[in-house]
Amino acid sequence: DRSLKRWIEIERFVNKIIGIGLIFLLITDASDYRMYPLVNLIPAFISAGISLRYLHSFGLRYNSGLIDNVWSQLRDGFYPFVSQSMTILYVQANPALLMSLIQNSTLVGYYAVAEKIVTIIRSLFSPFNQIYLPVISKQFMHSTEVALREMKQYAIIVGVINILGIALLNIFAGKIVLFIAGNQFLESVFTVRLLSPIILLVALNNFAGVH
Repeated sequence: DRSLKRWIEIERFVNKIIGIGLIFLLITDASDYRMYPLVNLIPAFISAGISLRYLHSFGLRYNSGLIDNVWSQLRDGFYPFVSQSMTILYVQANPALLMSLIQNSTLVGYYAVAEKIVTIIRSLFSPFNQIYLPVISKQFMHSTEVALREMKQYAIIVGVINILGIALLNIFAGKIVLFIAGNQFLESVFTVRLLSPIILLVALNNFAGVH
């Protein structure tokens, strides 16, 4: 209803204000970057607590079967859960940020450029990797056996196309880095080639795990 929508908008606005305020309070120097996770966590916890309190006022209560229900969903959807978790872990975990804790900024810069290039190439192949989803979903409605058999065939096609993409990326890695980042980042070429198999791995994970 309108009151709930208004509440959600107010809660988001307050969440942003708290986050901005914490940035000014906690991050006053370049060395304070370690405090940035708190800037995200504190508003999230406050928002969650207020939201739970608001829902409680509507009479919503947790029932005793909540844990059993969650466990049942995890058990039944274990493989899609693992697939999505690995993808989210790869996407959300920022290797460049982790590297900055143990390496100098120059090496982090080389890695960040290489990672962005691989991500761009992977995104170009993403629509192709997903065009089979409607066909496969329709097949599963009629026959799981036939759908799985067709998935294997499509997986071979997806694999071949992505391997060709990896090969082209390795061949033209130097020119791509030069075009995107310039001469000063030519050291990123080796890292681009090292990270290139991610294109195939993510494609197969999406195809087999999600589809």
